[in-house]
Amino acid sequence: MKIPSVRRTVQIFSDFSGGVSGQREENLLPQRYARAGFNFASGDGALRGDPGVSALSAGIGIADKSFAIAGESVEGVYYFRRYDHEEDCPDDKLLFYTASHKIYASDLCQAGAPYLVDMTFSSRPFGVGYRLNGEDVIILATETDAMTVWDGVNDPYQLTDAPRVSSLCVHYERLFATAAGENTAVWFSDDLNVTNWNVSLDEAGFIENVDEGGGFLKAVSFLDSVYLFRSYGISRLTAYADQTAFRLSRLFVSAGRILPDTVCVCGDRINFLTEQGLYSFDGYDTVRLCPQWDRLILPREGSPSAAFAEGNYLLCCRADFGESGAGNNALLIAGREQTVCKMPVDFVAALSAESRNMALLCAEGKAAMLDKSGKWFGQSLEKRWETPFSDLNRADAQKVAQLLTLNADGPCTVTVRSERGSRTLSFAGTGAEQKRFSLRGTRFSLEISSEAPNLCLSKPELTICTLRD
Repeated sequence: MKIPSVRRTVQIFSDFSGGVSGQREENLLPQRYARAGFNFASGDGALRGDPGVSALSAGIGIADKSFAIAGESVEGVYYFRRYDHEEDCPDDKLLFYTASHKIYASDLCQAGAPYLVDMTFSSRPFGVGYRLNGEDVIILATETDAMTVWDGVNDPYQLTDAPRVSSLCVHYERLFATAAGENTAVWFSDDLNVTNWNVSLDEAGFIENVDEGGGFLKAVSFLDSVYLFRSYGISRLTAYADQTAFRLSRLFVSAGRILPDTVCVCGDRINFLTEQGLYSFDGYDTVRLCPQWDRLILPREGSPSAAFAEGNYLLCCRADFGESGAGNNALLIAGREQTVCKMPVDFVAALSAESRNMALLCAEGKAAMLDKSGKWFGQSLEKRWETPFSDLNRADAQKVAQLLTLNADGPCTVTVRSERGSRTLSFAGTGAEQKRFSLRGTRFSLEISSEAPNLCLSKPELTICTLRD
C-alpha cells in the first residue's frame, strides 16, 4: 500500500505595505497587497487601525475651541489666511457653508463661537484668497451667484460686473476664472485690481475657445502659467502682465471626462480624477496615479472632491465596497503610503497655516478633521483586510491548513478561506497567539477584521501541509 508523504510549509505574511489593489488578477497579486480592504494603514508593513475622524475642535488655534454651529448642517469649509496690520498679528479664519445657504466664520486665533456673515449662496461656493489694496480678502462665488468679497472685518460686497464663473485662481496679480454655462471662455480681471472686470485692452478681458477638448472647468496657477482643465484635456495659458501676449496651447487629451473638483496642486504636480482613473500632471507629461484603485473608484457616482494636506492627496468619492447606496462613502489617501478609508466624507479642503497644515472635512453635517483614533466621531470603525488567494506554487496539490500564528495588540478575527470552506478564529490581541484548526483546499487566503481602535497586527504565519503521492 502506497502512503502519501506530507510536506509542511509556513506561509509568512511579513509585509502588508502594498495596500489595497484591484488592478491585477487576484491569483497574480503578491501577498503584500490586499485584494479588498479598508480602514487599515499599512505603510510600514504592519496593519494599523489608525485612520479616524473627529469633530473639528482642539489642536487648531485655541485649545478646546469648538467650531460646532447649532442648528446648522455644514457642507463646506474654507481657510481664510488674514493678517491684522493694526494689531500686527495673524487673524486667520475658517468659513463654513451650511445647508441653509449661509456663511459662518470662526476666528482661529481668538475664542468664541462661529458667527454669521452676511453672505448667501445657492450652492457650495468655491473661493480664493487675495491681498487687495494691502488687505487680505477672500473671494467666494458659484456658477449662479455673483463673486462676493470679504475682508474679514467689514460687510461683504458683490462684484456685480463680474461674469458668472465655475472656478477661480490668482496668477500674476490677476484673477483668472473659467466661465459658467457653456464653459467656452476664460476670463481675467484687471492687473492689480481683481474687482475690475471692465473689458478693454488695458483692463479685464476674456479668451474664448471651442474645440473637441470640451469646456473649461477649472483654472489652476502652476509653474508660471495658468493651466485650464477641460472636460477631456488640459490647456496652458501663458499669461504675463500684457494681455496682448497671452497664449493658449493644448497639452493633454484624456480618454475620460475630468472631474474638476478633484483637480489639486500637490507640490510640484497636479493630481486629478477622470472617469478612467487617477492621473498626475507635472506641467508637461501626465502619468497614472494609484492605478491599483481603478476598479475601486466609481467616478460617475457620488460627489468627488480633493485637497492636498500634510503631503497627501486626499480624495473623497464613491467606492465599490460591494454595497448599494449613493453618495460618497470613501476617503482615499495617496502620499507616502496609500490608504483606503471607508468613511462617508462629503467634502475635503486644506488648512495651510504658518503653524499647521491639515485636512478639513465635512461629514454628517459637521466640520471634522482626520486623526489617528481609529474611530468615526467616537464610534469604533470596522477594519478589514483580505489577502489574495495563494496556492504556494502548487496549484494542483491538495493541502490542509492547520495552524495560524499572529501578533496583535488588540482583539481581532481572522477567517481562513479556501475553495472548500472557511474557518473563523478569534484572537484576544495580547501578543503572539496560535490557533489550531483544519481546512482542506488547494489555495488559501486570510480575511482580517477588527473594530479595535489603534490595532497593530503583524506577521501572521499560516502553517499548511501539502499531500504528495
